Amino acid sequence: MAVRLFMGAVYSVCASAAMTLAGDVLPPLAVTKGISRFALTVSIGMAFGPFVGIQIQNRMSSRAAFLTVFAMTVAALILLAFVRIAYPKKKRRPFSLRQTLHRPSFPFTFNMTFFMIPYGAVIAYSAILAQEKNLSGVLPYFYICLVAGMLSSKLSTQKAIDAGHHRIPVYVSILVLTATMRPLLPHSERPLR
Repeated sequence: MAVRLFMGAVYSVCASAAMTLAGDVLPPLAVTKGISRFALTVSIGMAFGPFVGIQIQNRMSSRAAFLTVFAMTVAALILLAFVRIAYPKKKRRPFSLRQTLHRPSFPFTFNMTFFMIPYGAVIAYSAILAQEKNLSGVLPYFYICLVAGMLSSKLSTQKAIDAGHHRIPVYVSILVLTATMRPLLPHSERPLR
């Protein structure tokens, strides 16, 4: 649990820093589109990661799996060392906690928080559910379909979202998420009517 908490803290810092860096180095006219595409690659990585992890876990011993993931991390660090970004000099205001809390963003923030809880649960526990249902053989296709769904939804809704018409895609997405999560409950756990 301590290691997982540490990983979460490091990930949150890296994700925020990466988004900030992407916003700073993108041309002003391409910030919206560039940030959107960058966020898509992060989501694809998070969806594709469990697929790779399951393949490693199923085909290797625990020690070999750990060493393989460690080697992938070292390779990522080596590749990162070759990245050269001309970071523009910007005048930064002193840090202020009050300025980091932007009130108009609160509804969106709470919405995304509650939206990501079931998303994270699906990603984390899909492998366990597949094992309980004897569907481990088809689990990789779940992750492939998840990535395909992310790509197709991003490409099909990007122009509407960039134009400010985001309400309908968000409402439809939440309704679809709600409809697809309900059948996952075992019969004994479904609420009585």
